Amino acid sequence: MRTSTRTLTRTLTRTFAGAKSKNASQLNMINTSWLSWIQVSKHPAVYTSLLALVFIITLAFSMLLGGCASNQATGSDNTQPSTTVTPYDVFAPPADAATMAPGTAGSASVAATTPNSGNDAYDFELTTRDQDASYSTSSATTIQFSGSSVTVAGTNSSAVQVSGTIATIGEEGTYIVSGSCSNGQLAVNAIAEGTKVQLVLDGLTLSNSNDAALLVEQADKVFITLAPNSSSVLGDNSQRNDVSLTDDDETTSTDTTSDATSDGTHESHNATLFAHDDLTINGTGSLVVSSVTHGISCKDDLAVADGDIQITAAGDGLKGKDSVIIAGGTLNISADDDGIVSTQTDQAYEKGFVSINSGSIKVSAKDDGLHAETIARLAGGSLTITKSYEGIEGAQIWILGGEHSVTSSDDGLNAAGSARTDFLLSIQGGNIFVNAEGDGLDSNGTLIQSGGNVVVNGPTRSGNGALDANSATISGGTILAADSGGMSMSFASTSAQPALIYRCSQSLPANTVLSITNSAGKTIISYTAAKQFSTLTISSSDIQLNEQYSIIINGEKTTDFTLTEQSSVVAADGSVSAYSGQGGMGGMGGMGETGGGMGRGAGRGGGRTAYGV
Repeated sequence: MRTSTRTLTRTLTRTFAGAKSKNASQLNMINTSWLSWIQVSKHPAVYTSLLALVFIITLAFSMLLGGCASNQATGSDNTQPSTTVTPYDVFAPPADAATMAPGTAGSASVAATTPNSGNDAYDFELTTRDQDASYSTSSATTIQFSGSSVTVAGTNSSAVQVSGTIATIGEEGTYIVSGSCSNGQLAVNAIAEGTKVQLVLDGLTLSNSNDAALLVEQADKVFITLAPNSSSVLGDNSQRNDVSLTDDDETTSTDTTSDATSDGTHESHNATLFAHDDLTINGTGSLVVSSVTHGISCKDDLAVADGDIQITAAGDGLKGKDSVIIAGGTLNISADDDGIVSTQTDQAYEKGFVSINSGSIKVSAKDDGLHAETIARLAGGSLTITKSYEGIEGAQIWILGGEHSVTSSDDGLNAAGSARTDFLLSIQGGNIFVNAEGDGLDSNGTLIQSGGNVVVNGPTRSGNGALDANSATISGGTILAADSGGMSMSFASTSAQPALIYRCSQSLPANTVLSITNSAGKTIISYTAAKQFSTLTISSSDIQLNEQYSIIINGEKTTDFTLTEQSSVVAADGSVSAYSGQGGMGGMGGMGETGGGMGRGAGRGGGRTAYGV
């Protein structure tokens, strides 16, 4: 367990929040007292120790209550999320599920529109200059690292100051950098207002043992261009002693450089590639970043337009405090903290977002795969999170297009946070596959689906559900969301598109194939389970009210029913009842239907019915 204050606080908050929503009255005492306990001392060691103690107590208490809840459901186990399921083979039809363009749902086109609170001023697009990786070798200045020396040549060589193996660029221009050095630094410190610097990495291998290997100290904006057919490597090593890795941005160390404050300290360069100002990476070459701190960290806006980028980091992988935009390239990120993250909270309607516009991205993270304080936006490309605590987290999550797969040990998609409170999970297009042991799709506010194709292999434990929201509506697209049946949820009866929860007669194992056929025998939708499940929430534009359908399990017809309710609960014997899991005043969530468990929605404004099996 990491002992960072931010990590302990965040983990404690998540653990408590999850337990609170399931066992509100039992945990109320902890809710009213844990914050006061950790305020006993401002001393970091005492503060951290108290946080750890409260975390352990809360975790133990929530596990005890969760264990009691899990005994109410049949067939639940602790199977971990499978990562071997092919995400989009579960749709049959629509046959075009694996190749759909953004903003479509099966054969019916759905326009993908950006949710807007009326205050939003986010800029999710790159500029033309961001995407321009061209440069002139004849007018560029060259910087060559060679062991213990650095050689500078070209028309603007006087703009580069060399001290030992540190090369510092002080003026606007294009600089082609190559060579190798095991303990050196490439720095930009251009103080003139509006200065833009292009760094062309053309076969550079550079490490540093006591600072960032590549440092942007000051500039208006820096463009790192990965030269065609080139491979560059940036790294630090275990001997790096200028910082101690923490989860926050405010680690300080004594220094007298240009970013030093009046007390002689500055925010440490706690990354292998660290930028105080706007940073864009473009070009078709490759870059490998290996770090005992954070991988690539930018204090302003961070953009990736292209490139083959691999990051291995003991902290966060790719971090832009103000924002992160990925609009191309191939990224492979392995991080011991968050994979991709934006941490700005002060400009909640302008900054703090992560936008995936295009590109192919793979993430393995020990904390969040993708974390945004405000908006997590997936508009295109492909994001594959193979390992995470929570897959994607943001105050609002917008799925507008692309092909995405998320595997998590807790929530798959979680609309939550502190920068904004208008929590929203909006799915309008694309394909998304979620394999989660916490809630699959979780919104502390609203869940809206108007397009796209969604598959959720939800929790095998009964204390979570494939869907979890204060309110949920669907007007388009397709969704298949399976879980253990302890906390199953569907869409409201006010939805424009019918939805149903199918309750199996018993818990079914992984690799079970469940299909729905219409009265003509045509397969409407088919699902291959990644793990054990007992209930399945289903909605598709091909499923219509007052039509007859059959459930086929592993090729054998098990249930015939007529869909008589806009939001239905279908039992294994074919009986249909109205889904009534939403509404009410929260609290303990109210009682479920006959044969069901307790609803949940403690203090979250919605009495959610939990259907037993």
